[in-house]
Amino acid sequence: MRYECADCGRPPVAGRDLCGECAGWPACTTGCGRTVEAGGVCPSCAEAAEYAGIPAQAAENGACPGHDGPCGRPVATLGLCGRCRITAEAAKRQAETDWETARDAAVAAVEQAETEDQAITAPF
Repeated sequence: MRYECADCGRPPVAGRDLCGECAGWPACTTGCGRTVEAGGVCPSCAEAAEYAGIPAQAAENGACPGHDGPCGRPVATLGLCGRCRITAEAAKRQAETDWETARDAAVAAVEQAETEDQAITAPF
């Protein structure tokens, strides 16, 4: 097993003699700078996108499409610039908080209704 790429000295791809760039692999389509053997999105960006709830998509010209509208900054990862990714993650967290609040209110309403039903049907 090699600990450095035979051509450039960077860490090689697991089980290979070359790093992805020296092997001629295409870059991750999100713009993160990693290489992917079959092309597309690298595993790191795919996992981050799944966690963040952001679709991992390629920017056609390398510019961020923006979260709420056109941005134009360079793509950092997940098809967005750093600012838009942070905004997207904050929006996701807010949506989750809103959903949890609505869920808790619905559960409380059902529990209240069950309590009232038990009080009405309880024998004296």
